[in-house]
Amino acid sequence: MVGSIDAADFSLKFKRTWWEEMIKAVFEDAEFFIPAEYDKILTVMYGDYMTPPPVAKQYSHGCGKEDIIYDIHTDYKEYCEKILGK
Repeated sequence: MVGSIDAADFSLKFKRTWWEEMIKAVFEDAEFFIPAEYDKILTVMYGDYMTPPPVAKQYSHGCGKEDIIYDIHTDYKEYCEKILGK
C-alpha cells in the first residue's frame, strides 16, 4: 500500500500497483503521463468524482464567487494576460 504525501487526507491508502503503468493523457494543449489506474486513485480520493455535487454544495477553491469569471467564449489565457500580466 502507498499513502498520500500531498498534504491531503493522510489516511488515504492506495495499492502500489496502481502507479506501475503510466499512460499519456491530453490536457488542453499538452500531454502528461498519468497512472493507468487513475480512476481507482480518484475514486479513493473523491468517491464518485464523476457526479457533480448538488449546486448548494458546489464551491470554488480559494476564491469567492465574485472572483470567478464565467466566459465560455474567451480562452482563459487571455484573462491570465489581463489579470496577471502574463
